Amino acid sequence: MEIKDDIRCARIRAVLWVVGFVALFSVLTWMLTGCARIKADDKAPGQPLDAHSVTEYDRPAWLPACDHAYKVTDSQTGQQWWLLVMNESTSKESYVCMPIEGSK
Repeated sequence: MEIKDDIRCARIRAVLWVVGFVALFSVLTWMLTGCARIKADDKAPGQPLDAHSVTEYDRPAWLPACDHAYKVTDSQTGQQWWLLVMNESTSKESYVCMPIEGSK
């Protein structure tokens, strides 16, 4: 019985080493390739990235799923956006970005 337990423990240790190695390799790969690709020049056209003004407002009464509303002004274009935080701190948390017409 003791030999079977030793074999089982050895297999578990081997699996944990493989899982740990894969996780470490994945994190290092993401850090070296994924983060390096994010640059200001890569932003989607018209999407705010470099905001020089962010103002928080009360959530809109007509949008009960919105927890926070921010008015964001892009420093490069002057375009203004509403950034809405929806269903904050839940599994359905999401963000909505809406341009403000005529704000350039």
